[in-house]
Amino acid sequence: MQFLGFGLILIASLAQAQSALSSSTAASLSSSTQSASISNPARVAPAKTVAINPNTPVITIHGLCDNVPASAKPEAGSSRHRTTRICKTIITRSEFDALANALQTNMDPATKRQLAADYPKLLLLQHEFRAHGLDKDPKVKKALAFANLRSEAEQMAQRLQNEAAIVPQGDIEQYYKSNGYFYDRADLLRIYVPKEKRTANAGDTSMSDQNEMKKTADALLARASAGEDFAKLQNEAYEAAGIVGARPPVNIGNLTANELPPSQRSVMALKEGEVSQLIVDQNGYYILKVLSKDVKPIAQVQTEIGSILAQQRFTKVMQQVEQSARTELNDDYFPATVGSSTVPTSFGLGGKGFGSFNSRSRGFRSRSSRGMTFMPAVQQTRPPQVPTSH
Repeated sequence: MQFLGFGLILIASLAQAQSALSSSTAASLSSSTQSASISNPARVAPAKTVAINPNTPVITIHGLCDNVPASAKPEAGSSRHRTTRICKTIITRSEFDALANALQTNMDPATKRQLAADYPKLLLLQHEFRAHGLDKDPKVKKALAFANLRSEAEQMAQRLQNEAAIVPQGDIEQYYKSNGYFYDRADLLRIYVPKEKRTANAGDTSMSDQNEMKKTADALLARASAGEDFAKLQNEAYEAAGIVGARPPVNIGNLTANELPPSQRSVMALKEGEVSQLIVDQNGYYILKVLSKDVKPIAQVQTEIGSILAQQRFTKVMQQVEQSARTELNDDYFPATVGSSTVPTSFGLGGKGFGSFNSRSRGFRSRSSRGMTFMPAVQQTRPPQVPTSH
């Protein structure tokens, strides 16, 4: 079944591509006696501004037509040899555009070029597939039926995700109001005090050095609470630790709780002008001061909230589909594989046999298309992370 590991994958991908074309489009892929040349697919020329008529050929495959098997080897000079030589399949702009749009809306020129280079190879393999009678092989038909099943499931999941991505504005505003804590911001100053002194030999620190740095941090906290300049105190903290070079900036910006390390998020409860208690984590001691507070405008977080709600809506509808029926497995026939060192192959959504549906990238990845994903990737919006180490 080596063919199933490569050939069927290509054919399954081709079947998905061709299903997007109408019957009239598929019928128009006919033989002709016109001539055309095939350019090198590795070189992508700059996009031309000249208009191309929908009926203009954009791909010409010389030697491919349904009535002459590509695997046939007629004698030179025979009528069949002449037919094979002049036979061709032509794909017009409208036909190719229909295929490209079915795979990816607004496909970019580079991806179109790659698709145009791969599509004839798929058609040629499909031609050989039928010429060898594999379309009548029971095992192959079963495998193709399963590939089609998964393709339909992928398309349905894609449709559900597209629908879930249409989040009403009212839901976004309600989420914003209900989760205001995550959008409260504070303009912060921060002092970092290392736990240990810097020595010539790495790791050569004593408990007395650590205790001394703790006393230094306590003293700096008292002075910060009394209103002393944070930049001056940060400089003294590094001098006490024996660290030369640049000091970390004390003004760390206007941040939300999610943009702070977990150990420092309690500072959001402080009022303007207040200084935190000494915050301790594995990296050292921290002293923070709130200069001012405000709320991040909804316009700045609308896309982020929309992505969160879209994922929640998609997860919910997928769970509803999966829970609409109950499945039982015969454990005698399907024993649990406890302690297995191998990872079983997944045949469902996201499986690796014939392609995979990715809920992050919102696309179908075909293994037969050189890693191309014929759907647009959606970038996940995440808040910036503040470094916790110095």
